[in-house]
Amino acid sequence: MNKKRVLSLFSGCGGMDIGFEGGFKCLRQSINKDLHPNWIENENSNWVTVSKTGFETVFANDIRPDAKAACVSYFSSIYKNDNVIYHV
Repeated sequence: MNKKRVLSLFSGCGGMDIGFEGGFKCLRQSINKDLHPNWIENENSNWVTVSKTGFETVFANDIRPDAKAACVSYFSSIYKNDNVIYHV
């Protein structure tokens, strides 16, 4: 699958970036399985893992250093260079 690159401006702590990339856990009731049955990769009790998408964040920025700290702490497990991707 060809990845689509995302340039994320006004990123905050990265919630939109997480949504674009998928691969995160959320409550089962947050996803309408009738409309989007292929969005769920794994189910565990009240939680589901959302399938990964074809998006990859290559640049992110915000004016708040604490937003960068939150985003980098999450994405550092996904990208080795997340501290370089996110700019303040």
